[in-house]
Amino acid sequence: MKKGLYNLLCILFFGTSYSQFYTDPLKVKLDSVFSSINQNDPGGYIYVQMGNQILYYKQFGIADIETKKQFDDYTLVNLGGLSKTFIAYGILILQQEGKLNLEDSILKFIPDFKNKDFAKKIKIRHLLTHTSGLKDLPLQKMDSVHFLNIKDGENFDLVKYSNTLAFEPGNNFLYSDQAFSALVIILEKVSGVSWQEFVQQKICAPAGMTFTKFSGKPDEQVSGSHGYRKINGVYSEHDQGEVPKMYTAVNGGVWSNVVDLRKYLYALQYCLFLKCDNVKLSQELLVPFNWYSPHRPPHSYCWFIGQIPETESSSISYEGKIGGYRTEVMFVPSSELNIVIVSNNSTSYSQQLIPFLKKFNYIK
Repeated sequence: MKKGLYNLLCILFFGTSYSQFYTDPLKVKLDSVFSSINQNDPGGYIYVQMGNQILYYKQFGIADIETKKQFDDYTLVNLGGLSKTFIAYGILILQQEGKLNLEDSILKFIPDFKNKDFAKKIKIRHLLTHTSGLKDLPLQKMDSVHFLNIKDGENFDLVKYSNTLAFEPGNNFLYSDQAFSALVIILEKVSGVSWQEFVQQKICAPAGMTFTKFSGKPDEQVSGSHGYRKINGVYSEHDQGEVPKMYTAVNGGVWSNVVDLRKYLYALQYCLFLKCDNVKLSQELLVPFNWYSPHRPPHSYCWFIGQIPETESSSISYEGKIGGYRTEVMFVPSSELNIVIVSNNSTSYSQQLIPFLKKFNYIK
């Protein structure tokens, strides 16, 4: 592992070296849990921090089967749906700057929406919380080659001519890629720059995220890990050449690594790119006045909000998965616990991690 950067970050953030914080009992137990991972298989990185204390970190496996390059803290992965949080924060930044309002209807920014009657009902806040009623189309039945390089505007074109909604805006929850494609259109129209440039300038730069890259950005060279899936006991590549929509902002537009995702969480904690009141708002569940579902809405303006099973702790999280990549970011406010997990083998390691964090009373 490249320890120099970790030392520097910990000295910068906490005034001391990471080695002083490593918690041995938890390390020993988790190392035994993850020891069965084949170091010659696609791998990942697990990072757990509580307050200023680093509880656990471990990199394992390889980033590229062909070259055998090891996975480390610099290895870039595609963030999949976690990319949506950057778009969502971009919208909140524009509202903070007074350039839009979450109560604005999408018709204000997308006047060519065919059914203007229900477009007037769909507010920006509905798009952010996946309560718009906009339905995704079954893209797998369409031309997959076309969708390998589809742009966000084209992606939204697929639904803006629809005459039906899954439900009245605000009534229920339905995860919608097209809703976030609409947010990308709005972000670019209001800001006057590409979503990539906006996120780079307004989020990554203030947060110090120097390694993060963007699909579709002119002259951007993304040299990341390959994504793999295990089929019949054999790993096969499943990423840029095989996965439709890998390049759209809402599905996999952002590439990052453990170092920058830590900075992302730090920037939110210390309000480096958004005022603290708005950061807090981004992590709260707001029930629409016309909410109809018997279940509470699961999504804030930026994150999924849930309860950790068999505990009294709530979690703020997002799991991005596309192709062979999987990224899991979680923070548990009651424990000041931050978790970042990235992998290029499509495995969810949080399911193995969380039970031991509960057992050692880091989550209660």
